[in-house]
Amino acid sequence: MSSEEVWSDHDKLDELTTIEIEPDVIIKVGEDFIQAHSPALKSNSNLMEQAVTDLRISQLPLVYLEPEFSESVDLVQQAINSFYNREINLECNLKDLKSFHKFALFYNVGWLLELTLKKLTDMVEANYHN
Repeated sequence: MSSEEVWSDHDKLDELTTIEIEPDVIIKVGEDFIQAHSPALKSNSNLMEQAVTDLRISQLPLVYLEPEFSESVDLVQQAINSFYNREINLECNLKDLKSFHKFALFYNVGWLLELTLKKLTDMVEANYHN
């Protein structure tokens, strides 16, 4: 995929939030639900590969996250929101940074994985020099 194709995909993702297209997938995190758009999930992760239909809950495709993320609803929401503009605030504590890293690794979010690795490396180097 060329860089032009990648950027055009991200332009399309930006359109999702600016023209307010209704979300077409639900992510279940513990007892909470996060609405999202399948193009954003498909272009950033493998989450849509796990989508199922559960009419007891919703007519929309449903993605059940692994139980280990059920306590991290806010972090998952931030990660999903970052899929639209590829921006995320990683100025957080080590535990949350590790959670972002684990989410990125588990759901194959390459760009977030790179960012978390860089941030973790920077934190280790800063502690080493102190």
